[in-house]
Amino acid sequence: MENTTQIITLAGARVSAGFTQQEAANRIKVTKQTIVNWEAGKTLPTTDKAQEMADLYRIPLQFIIFGKKSTVA
Repeated sequence: MENTTQIITLAGARVSAGFTQQEAANRIKVTKQTIVNWEAGKTLPTTDKAQEMADLYRIPLQFIIFGKKSTVA
């Protein structure tokens, strides 16, 4: 089976997990503007907030830390 690369955004991961920006902010205990800034790449989450976001969105932490591409087999 061939590996393919999918482009996934934080916003896309959030929407796929079924959360609005405000809902995600409430669950992670940050402001909606913080979510907006993370999704726009203006700021980066701390390690603990990145882990909370990964858990909430059900995505690998590496996706948040290392970038927006994930290889799928």
